[in-house]
Amino acid sequence: MIKEVLKWLRENPDELTPIELAAVFHQRFVTIHPFAEGNGRIARLLTNGVLFQYGYPFITNITVKDRKKYLRNLSEADMGNISAFVNFIARNVEHALDIYLRAVEEPEVLSLEEASKYSPYSQEYLSFLARKGAIGAFKKGRKWYITKNDLEGYVKSIKAKKNKATK
Repeated sequence: MIKEVLKWLRENPDELTPIELAAVFHQRFVTIHPFAEGNGRIARLLTNGVLFQYGYPFITNITVKDRKKYLRNLSEADMGNISAFVNFIARNVEHALDIYLRAVEEPEVLSLEEASKYSPYSQEYLSFLARKGAIGAFKKGRKWYITKNDLEGYVKSIKAKKNKATK
């Protein structure tokens, strides 16, 4: 049965999108249930292999909170409604892509002059904080810069300290 599903995988890649192919392969593998234990884990690993072959990132493992959804959609696929399971896998792929894209996005970098417009602090005060190492600023040439995230984090931390002090 495993040989048959692998043959199907080799012969049908053009009929389905990579996500559909991975999801249908996953469902077929789990249906065979070749091992006493670990069939779902192996199926998810093989699904990732299929997706990776087409340039997709590895999908995150099925989380505990999504386990019931995973099993329900897999059960529906066993009854002939494969589209619910394909959509489930597609959502996991989309989530994984979001994680990868957030990791490689260029942070928005501001000069301290620009940063002063986004914060309650003047350019001079931000420059003072940068020279002290109190904010995550960096020097490029003769100018100081900070990422928008670092600036927002600093402003939030100061607000939190003030709130804590007033309580």
